[in-house]
Amino acid sequence: MFRFQELESEGNGHQILEGSRLEDALCTWSQFADECANEASLMQLQHELRRCNNRRDELKLTHDRLILHYTALADRIAQLSDVSTASKTELQRTTEQVHVDNSYVSALYM
Repeated sequence: MFRFQELESEGNGHQILEGSRLEDALCTWSQFADECANEASLMQLQHELRRCNNRRDELKLTHDRLILHYTALADRIAQLSDVSTASKTELQRTTEQVHVDNSYVSALYM
């Protein structure tokens, strides 16, 4: 990385690297990448990848469970909505019948 900075500071500035400067920069980058790719860093990256893959699998499993739970709850709510509607209808019918019966009883005692 330092050699690339040296190339940039040699008066090249922000110009496009061409010819031998480009080859030097690519060579420098290749050497830097090779130095960074040692066994320990590769093992660390592989460990991190396994950890991330395991976490992804756990999250997928949790997601699937939540979808199943949500579907079951939505079905139960739909069933309860039907029961609620039926109960309201029955309550209204009973209330109307009580009013009719009260009117009948009131008419008998007058």
